Amino acid sequence: MAVSVSPALAGPIEYLFKYSATELLDSAHTMLPYLPQLKYIGNWINLVKVARHPGVLWNINYIEPSDVLVKLNELIVESEKIFFVSPDSTEIKDDFYAENEELAYFHIIRAYLRAEEGNIASSMKIWNQLYSTWLFRQHPQRKSNLLAHLYKVFMCTKELDMAAHCINKLWTEISITEQVKRYEYGMWDNLTNIFLVQWVFSYYVDEIASNLTSELANFQILRHKRQEIAPLICKDTQWLVATCSRPFYDHARNLMPTLPSYDIAKMTQNELPTKSKNESQKELYKNYKNALDCKDSIGIPEFHRHAFNLFFEDREKFDNCYVWSDFWNKHGPDIESVLDIGCGLSKKTYDIFKDKNLVALDLSDVVVDHWNAQDREIIQMPAHEYLPQSPDFDLCVFSDSLDYIFNYDMVLRQCSLKCKYILISVSLIEFVVHSASGIIDFNRVVLSCNEWEQVISKHFDIIATEGKECNPCWFLMLGKSKNIH
Repeated sequence: MAVSVSPALAGPIEYLFKYSATELLDSAHTMLPYLPQLKYIGNWINLVKVARHPGVLWNINYIEPSDVLVKLNELIVESEKIFFVSPDSTEIKDDFYAENEELAYFHIIRAYLRAEEGNIASSMKIWNQLYSTWLFRQHPQRKSNLLAHLYKVFMCTKELDMAAHCINKLWTEISITEQVKRYEYGMWDNLTNIFLVQWVFSYYVDEIASNLTSELANFQILRHKRQEIAPLICKDTQWLVATCSRPFYDHARNLMPTLPSYDIAKMTQNELPTKSKNESQKELYKNYKNALDCKDSIGIPEFHRHAFNLFFEDREKFDNCYVWSDFWNKHGPDIESVLDIGCGLSKKTYDIFKDKNLVALDLSDVVVDHWNAQDREIIQMPAHEYLPQSPDFDLCVFSDSLDYIFNYDMVLRQCSLKCKYILISVSLIEFVVHSASGIIDFNRVVLSCNEWEQVISKHFDIIATEGKECNPCWFLMLGKSKNIH
């Protein structure tokens, strides 16, 4: 018998994002009676995955399920009876098949549903199978996501050794994955999520703080920064409760009463995305040009705004102008005009080149407002849009900003056509902790010194460097354009 379902099931998983939650629920209702006749169940898994996923982890739909989500969950439970040998088993019956990644995601949903039903013990049986049996079967991207889920579950059940193992496994995955894939697979995003949860638990539960600082002694950052970041995170308990899931967070509070409480009445329902993933991303980029300052975009937790504003406001305290000026005095050519791309709040470039014709470029509203208040001219525009229409400059400066430009190669090529010289400082470490805010910043392109040299030397002849031989954390580089003579 041919399976007849609604059009919402026709196409890959990206196609499903165009449908509303109600339309997807209708499709699930239509498909359920035909499930026993299917062999491949990946379409069903993708359908319920998209229908359950609210687009943002801290959506209240994960805390106070809507009527649509409740009905969908009931259909998922019915499908479990068809696919699996027993309620707590993760092994599928011989009559069915799906990809390992698809099955693992379905098991994650099943485990959360057990907890939502009040059965933490049954849920943990599935989580433990995911850790012991399914983790090694996963693609690195899926493995990274699964480890983030497992970490939070183990923290909420106070299985601290298992939580530490999850961090170690994720670090291992990151270390063996090429740089670009780390961003593409969302590995840094998952690690960020883990650290945020870790900071809250270690801040409020002394036993966890003691355990973490002994088990993870190399993470010096934990001891120094958790005092600053945890209160910021807990300004938004909605995010915290949803990312841990309400039943697991409630379980955690029973085990660890010092964790912060929350008030459902003060939580809000975020609008669910109705457009495709790519369309939504394009719209967000159009409306909020600076990713560090997307104050009102869907689902961005309140603490992001506070933390990054802290960083911007205090940034100038941590500038090291001496190193820059000394390097420029030794190696810099005679120039008259300077373009400062990603100027930030730093006074470094301004102090060194204040007697030159200096043009500053940045995307952040915070930065633009700061310099406008001081009557300093600044252009708010992405570098790749400004450079094609810009005048020529003697020097282009990237002061710890090039590694935040993901189309850096295109921008460097544009610079080589408009700027005779280039002066760059770049951090080489895997993650940066901003001294003012205590935020770990993963929103960067992280390359080695040699890799940056190769990228830059495609467009500029390197004249001088500093820090390459003696400092593993940063370097300065001066180059001359290969396209301007």
